[in-house]
Amino acid sequence: MMRLLTLFLLGVLAIACVPVTPPRVANVTAVTARPSTENITPSPEATDTTQSPLLERCDDKKVSDALKLLPQYTPSEGAFVQATGTQLVLEGAPFIVYGLNYYPRNTPFWKFLTETEVSVVDAEMDIIQRSGFNTLRVFIRYQDMFICYGNGAVPFVQNMTRLDNIIKAISEKGVKLIVVLHHDPNTSVLYSQPDYIAEQTRFIVSRYQDEPSILAWDLRDKGDLDYRNSDFTPATVLSWLAEMAFIVRQSDPNHLITAGWWEDSVATAPFVDFVSFQHYGEYEPLRQAIAILRDQVRNKPILLSAIGYSTFSLDETAQRNLLYQAFGEVSTNQLAGWLIYMAFDYPTSVTCQEPACPAEMSEINRYGIWNTSYFPKLALEAVERTIEGR
Repeated sequence: MMRLLTLFLLGVLAIACVPVTPPRVANVTAVTARPSTENITPSPEATDTTQSPLLERCDDKKVSDALKLLPQYTPSEGAFVQATGTQLVLEGAPFIVYGLNYYPRNTPFWKFLTETEVSVVDAEMDIIQRSGFNTLRVFIRYQDMFICYGNGAVPFVQNMTRLDNIIKAISEKGVKLIVVLHHDPNTSVLYSQPDYIAEQTRFIVSRYQDEPSILAWDLRDKGDLDYRNSDFTPATVLSWLAEMAFIVRQSDPNHLITAGWWEDSVATAPFVDFVSFQHYGEYEPLRQAIAILRDQVRNKPILLSAIGYSTFSLDETAQRNLLYQAFGEVSTNQLAGWLIYMAFDYPTSVTCQEPACPAEMSEINRYGIWNTSYFPKLALEAVERTIEGR
């Protein structure tokens, strides 16, 4: 741990001393988003508080049965994406990410790994693949994947098998995956670094270590908000990130590592293979964020892992134009690509919890580039024009 903390401090000092040089600017007409798109955290998920310090233990038979019932995972065939200099590379050629943050239309968020039918994923993948997307970013909640935390990593067989089949359905379409770990946790437990969470992480990454359709493990979504909006210090969160990156690399030597921070992405650079950042606001702050990252992270790829605009607040034309400007900025500055937040709009009946169902329409229901009828919004024009012109 002392070695990791020393590396972290050296990384932070090195980054802090680098001047900022403005990037080249894409030749696009600026569009201004409404103020309501700024500082929106597009997630309805509250921190889970079900993981009690008094961890449930199971008898040996229940643990043994779970491990016996879980079938062995058989990986697909193909090559692994690698990071070379400032590029992601697949089979010797640059791999530019054209992607989506993804939940199925009717089973988003906490329903993803507990209710999703694989046949639905297969059908939605046909829609996604036809438009040229090559990558999806998906999210794993450990509370959906494991039981008997007092025993360590004991899989919830039905949900783990569901994840197996989702990965297979996506890989069969030739689409890569960025898998977000440690999603929606009890952060007070997470950052105390308990052994059982480390064991669960080892279980997941070891299970899929030979799956080439997985592009990378994203160790935590918006981890910098844990020290911007809570009592955690940056040192606590970044020390956890360093330790978790070490654990994942020990268990899985094949896959890249990133961390999808919200704004403070430079801080992750010492610990990841490529730097990820997110953006949901105005165009000019995006240009500034890319300028800072491009200047301060010179030896690793940079990925815009989530960018989105809800048509609850904006019309479809503004959503399309803002995304198109962002795509141009990513291309001009030679970033590793982008992923839109989200693929689909969600019905109000699936983003609520009883007894308050259906919920009122809100921002979170309208981030998709396809509506709830799977009809494309105008934003898809920007996507297809960008991918066709690569």
